[in-house]
Amino acid sequence: MTDRVIGPDPGLPEAPGTRAHLRSRVEPSKLALRFAFGAAVSALAGVIGDVAGARAGGLFLAFPAILPATLTLIEENEGISRAVSETRGAVAGALALVGFAGVVIALVTHLPGIVALLVATAGWFVGANALYFIGVRTARSLKEQVYLPDIAVAEVQPIVETARRTRNTIAVADPATGGVFSALLTSVPGASSIFRGGFVGAAHDTSMDVTRRAGEDGETAALEMAARARRAFGASLGIALTEDDGDDARRGEHIHVAVVGRCAQRVVSLDVNAGPEHVHARAIRTAVRLATEVAEGRPGQQRAAR
Repeated sequence: MTDRVIGPDPGLPEAPGTRAHLRSRVEPSKLALRFAFGAAVSALAGVIGDVAGARAGGLFLAFPAILPATLTLIEENEGISRAVSETRGAVAGALALVGFAGVVIALVTHLPGIVALLVATAGWFVGANALYFIGVRTARSLKEQVYLPDIAVAEVQPIVETARRTRNTIAVADPATGGVFSALLTSVPGASSIFRGGFVGAAHDTSMDVTRRAGEDGETAALEMAARARRAFGASLGIALTEDDGDDARRGEHIHVAVVGRCAQRVVSLDVNAGPEHVHARAIRTAVRLATEVAEGRPGQQRAAR
């Protein structure tokens, strides 16, 4: 028997686009941070306006008051890639806003103010979208690479320390993150004493049938892959990170994390719909947590089949 968790892991941030994720993004503390930052910048601009005149104050009112706080929260919850993407969108909007100001200055002396503002707004909308799509096409033409998971080596260090303390060794099957989890593990100082090896995809007596079945029975396939990695490298702890790859499954939407130990096994299915960086980081954090629990033999785990 195996402990199973179906759906989003309650201990990790929800995937972008879900209702739970939207609720998490409007927590009172986060709203308070944004409002406080915006209010502080507006107040500073007001003081500058009183001291140096309205023109100087207006210049500082153009500061993107909420953006810095928003980017900080996005980077914390969804990773650097998403924050960089949001920053690029903000830059496109800001450049279009410069065009907005130029149109207003050019037309306000020739047309009624409201008409000049409407024309400038339409120009801003067209310009912002044009800059956005130009940026997207430019990134694609330059073959911009996706960021690796925004996760520090320190975050996987607990499982290395736990394995040492409990006298466990680790083997990894890592098709879902393309070996990133193994790379993080081996980057921890002294990890060579507990890391026996790992593979990406089908290797070391892990047949292609195991990988293909992930689209039909992802949890069973992940457990089997973890068990085979454990046997192949002679480790006491096998960890597998797999993803659904069936015809109807969109890549990265379902990640299965399995850990097989001497006396227990755990598997978690993560239903996620986000960029590769967020998905992979979430899977890696789940693997660290499950492996730590199995290695320590925490209550609630059931005996694994040999």
